[in-house]
Amino acid sequence: METTESQTHVETNRYVCGADADTIVARNLLREIAAGAAAHSNQGRMLIATLRLVAKGEGGSHKITDSRLLHDTARLFEIPTEGRDDLSIAGSLADFFAAQFAGSEAPNDILKMAPDKRQSVWHKLEIKPCGIDAAVVDLMDSTNMGVDPDYRRLIMEGLKCSIADGWGSSMIATTITDILFGSPMPTRTEDAIVGFSSEAIRRMLGGRFRGTFRPLNDAIIDGRIRGIVGIVGCSDPSAGDEHVKLATELIGNNFLVLQTGYSATACAKAGLLTPEVAIKAGDGLREFCEAIGIPPILHMGSCDGSRILLAATDVLREGGLGEDLSDLPIACISPDCMSEKAVAIGHCFVASGIDMVLGHPLCIRGCESVSRLLTEEMEGLTGGKFACEPDPEASAKLIMANIEKKRDALGINAKKERKLYDMKERRELV
Repeated sequence: METTESQTHVETNRYVCGADADTIVARNLLREIAAGAAAHSNQGRMLIATLRLVAKGEGGSHKITDSRLLHDTARLFEIPTEGRDDLSIAGSLADFFAAQFAGSEAPNDILKMAPDKRQSVWHKLEIKPCGIDAAVVDLMDSTNMGVDPDYRRLIMEGLKCSIADGWGSSMIATTITDILFGSPMPTRTEDAIVGFSSEAIRRMLGGRFRGTFRPLNDAIIDGRIRGIVGIVGCSDPSAGDEHVKLATELIGNNFLVLQTGYSATACAKAGLLTPEVAIKAGDGLREFCEAIGIPPILHMGSCDGSRILLAATDVLREGGLGEDLSDLPIACISPDCMSEKAVAIGHCFVASGIDMVLGHPLCIRGCESVSRLLTEEMEGLTGGKFACEPDPEASAKLIMANIEKKRDALGINAKKERKLYDMKERRELV
């Protein structure tokens, strides 16, 4: 991350209770993560309260819309469903979700939604969070004077809290929203198609009765699509052009774009969220989008990033692109980090093994140790890292280069002879 000459000097003297400049910078960053995680956790709690009211028959106009998702979620978390009606199951699920916020000695059960290999990485690094609220409290405690002066331990605690945010409270909020209102399916508004979720993508690629991510994975493996880039984030209205330039540059180079929050709104205003925009995409991405009837830029809802994490997990589980999220040719960009929530989300992506390029630096400039840990050393720990690049076109080039390295590591950039399958061979692939 950029520093000026006057910022590069850091006092090495230790002050009260062993703290130095590295400690102070890390503490300030962690308090931003804690604030962002607290905001998302409140959203999760409010949705749990709504689900509990629905279960009691007191939800007003709210109701269980996606019964299948309700049952699938209950089974995932080992909540009995046999012989029970939807409202009874919903009540048990609400109680289960609420329990995930409290302190506990065991890792949070919501982490089951993450790939097994990624959970193993978190376990090895000792950053698997327990209670969601406990993670926020522990983080604030660790930043207090006299508790922990070690900036490396502090940053790892920040990652733990960000996991509790992204894979905990945000996943709870997203799941309950889909149970109550239905999993988003693409809807055309005036000048945009919105409402893409993992379930929607799976159905569009494989059909209602045999949903699959296979066509997308195959397109990435054979190089028609070079990779997937999430553009996330909050922003101010004046920054819309940056998001549009970034998305246009990426799709023009055959990168499928997943957008959330204001970033998606900016591209919708520019008319980029329709299937017709595929004409602006590179030949491979254009061919893929036109065959399926989707835009090259997919609106994935609010800016918490949970749907991008779920889509990445589905791509991984489909197979052929590595064993962990860190292997995937996927990365994220946040042109603006205006909110503490964005800081928490960014750390969650990095903790999940996904590179994160920021349009504006984190508040760590002038602190070489913390900056080096987050932008260089972190890749060897979690598989993901931060970078900063304010220029949209340069940012796109940076992230495209990083994804090409992932493709090289997977061995999918090697030229292959094109094979034409007959019907018998196609059946054997199923």
